Amino acid sequence: MLRTLATLVFAASSATAAPARTGLPPALSTALADGLACRAEGALDTWWAPRGDPPAEDAVRVVLALWPGEHAEARARAIERAFPGVEVEQVVAPAGASGLIQAVVPWADLAGIASSSGVRRVREPWQPSVAERSEGVATLGAGAWHAEGVDGHGVHVAVLDVGFSGHERLIGDELPDRVDTRFRASAGASAHGTAVAEIVHDVAPEADLGLYTFSTEVDFVAAVEDIAADGWDVVNGSIGFDNTWHADGTSPMSRAVDALVEDGTLYVAASGNENDRYRVGPLALEDDGTVSIGGLAPIRIRTGRGIADVSLRWSDPMEASDDDLDLYVYDGEGLPCGAGQDPQDGAGTPWERVVCEAGGSEAIVEIRLAAGGVAGLQGFLYSRNGLPEGTWSGTRNLTLPADADRALAVGAVELPDTATVAWYSSRGPTDDGRRKPELVGPAGVSTVTWGEAAFRGTSAAAPHVAGAAALVLDADGRRMGPGAVTDVLVEGALDIGDPGWDDPSGAGLVHLGEIPWRGCHCGTVRPRVGPLPLLAWLVVLKRRRALVSRMR
Repeated sequence: MLRTLATLVFAASSATAAPARTGLPPALSTALADGLACRAEGALDTWWAPRGDPPAEDAVRVVLALWPGEHAEARARAIERAFPGVEVEQVVAPAGASGLIQAVVPWADLAGIASSSGVRRVREPWQPSVAERSEGVATLGAGAWHAEGVDGHGVHVAVLDVGFSGHERLIGDELPDRVDTRFRASAGASAHGTAVAEIVHDVAPEADLGLYTFSTEVDFVAAVEDIAADGWDVVNGSIGFDNTWHADGTSPMSRAVDALVEDGTLYVAASGNENDRYRVGPLALEDDGTVSIGGLAPIRIRTGRGIADVSLRWSDPMEASDDDLDLYVYDGEGLPCGAGQDPQDGAGTPWERVVCEAGGSEAIVEIRLAAGGVAGLQGFLYSRNGLPEGTWSGTRNLTLPADADRALAVGAVELPDTATVAWYSSRGPTDDGRRKPELVGPAGVSTVTWGEAAFRGTSAAAPHVAGAAALVLDADGRRMGPGAVTDVLVEGALDIGDPGWDDPSGAGLVHLGEIPWRGCHCGTVRPRVGPLPLLAWLVVLKRRRALVSRMR
């Protein structure tokens, strides 16, 4: 059925023909319009199949992106009144960004909601990817700090992830005796966060740990706001969102992270494992009417178990694009698989995505111009399952929110090789030219959750840096702000790769070296009650009790 629908979409004399969406409002995404068509044909399960989700006949989870200036909470309540079958799950309005409403919506109400006042776009939620691909404690030089009594005592580290399956059985052994939790999504969705938490505990064994889950970009923003309210010192985010927004620090996720850091919490972000998944370059209109990226058209992509999952982003302003590009995917034999034809009409987002069953190990991607032009535009084609060797660009492929201005972004080296950045590790710079990542950390390490030397990727590298940050804060008596902690870690990094700062490794491999405050605190590495007035300690104890109470 997917191929039949795709054939209808591609029909007519030109591949730029608009999809069959008679009567549907332009605010409804192409993907959801295809879902409605499948449902009308009695084949909704074929729409669900390539998404890996259980089929739902009556309703679908969506995100409503609102127009700038729209009051998100008021709009959510108005939609609930107008459409009683809608279940609003989450409402967020990140500073400087448009409001987002995450809701479960009956299929029958989709068109009506997409026509509602204040609603700019109705689309599928953005799903995060985990940056996965211990021996790293020795690589960091953390053992010497532990021997000096610097072990993260009194520092609060939150792990923000997609799941913590099996964490309970590790409490008191591979995890601290007490672990605080706040789960916005099922903890059993993945064991990824459990492995991340193990590494933080290895590096900073006396730090307090909090575990937070999320499942979509709306949940992510809400969880970051929870962390800010709960007052954690360091957050590790070994997750990311790929090619959903410009990597220039303006996405809702990146803005939420910047607000968190401004509040005093260090956010350590995995840079991503996306180096072989992007084709990046200038767009050009070819003689046959297709659009090339960096001179390449069409573009072959890899599939995963026969599923093609590909997105296209271009450098028009977000939410204000009037250059209308469409994305088409064909199987290895050239038969239509799927299409992304959302309108970019001056208020559109310069983004298209296709998820479809291609069958073989590769699929073919074609880009066409429906309206406007491509002169001066940069294109970013992302394939979740990678691109064939020789076609991926190897630059400007950070996962979000590693692009956040105030995040500490971390790439990876694969042990035992500490002198070479891992081939998969995402590179900067950001779209607006800032230097990212700042550091690289060790990956290819052992955890109980993943096994011996099996935890790979920037997911494993980032918690080494988060743990190192906890040690720095412990040694300093938790007086430093996030920027100062970042400066200490960057200045102590071991230069690798090209001399000086470079896009793959930033300042280099995280390394703690000598405790920099030796001799500066009257011979005491970790100041305790003595150096602080009693009133200050009462404030500290009050903050900790409030933190524990909120997490229960």
